Amino acid sequence: GEGGATRLVTRGLRRFGWADLVSEAVADDVAPEQAAVLTEIAAEQARRPAALPRVVRLSSDTVRGEAKLAEGVAREGDPEGPLVSVTFTGEVVLPSVASDLGGDPPAGGVAPPTEASAPGGVAEGARPSAPKADVPPPSSASPHNDPAPTSLAEAQSRAREALRGRVRVAFLAGLPTGDRLLVKAPFETPRGGIEYMWVEVRRWDDDVLTGVLANTPWDVPALRKGDTVSVSMRKVFDYLWKHADGTREGNGTAAFVE
Repeated sequence: GEGGATRLVTRGLRRFGWADLVSEAVADDVAPEQAAVLTEIAAEQARRPAALPRVVRLSSDTVRGEAKLAEGVAREGDPEGPLVSVTFTGEVVLPSVASDLGGDPPAGGVAPPTEASAPGGVAEGARPSAPKADVPPPSSASPHNDPAPTSLAEAQSRAREALRGRVRVAFLAGLPTGDRLLVKAPFETPRGGIEYMWVEVRRWDDDVLTGVLANTPWDVPALRKGDTVSVSMRKVFDYLWKHADGTREGNGTAAFVE
């Protein structure tokens, strides 16, 4: 973003015959909430046989209010095709991981938005029910203030190095009270695609991480948010360490994934 503001654009709606959505000059501190609005509008379009009206009323557990749609102005690098500009008036409530998953998990490693706004994403070639909005990464910086990664491969390499090293050590020793660790992992869809979702880690046994699914799946009907799942470290795409003081570490791949 520029000057404390972010521009949010969806990517992939055109493949379903819909225009992609854009929100201009969104304050950085409310970008996750506005991303949830775009996601809700995309889901609303998926439920309708015809194009959305100019005014869409949204009422869900997360988003309640009115979205006004107008012709958007494309910029370089935007998805091909027309854009629809979104102006939202109402209330957005992003539940915490703890409230989503039924209370605070133990701080220890043996015994964490929802990262739905940071989220998940669908691998190239997969076909989600409704794509999620691009959201700025919480942070790609390490505690040692290393420079930000310059490529997806570098971001993934750093994530895996951190997970196999200091993050694993910290988790098994018992994270500080209020800290939560999530990993992003691939899940196969019925059509042979891949949907990436966040898993709140609750147990770490050698190469296997077990936890609770923190996203609502778009295209994996066998799973539900809150289900217990296990993933191999070899398949982990990224991690997100949420500290009790509100700071976050990880999710460095978000800067390179559309």
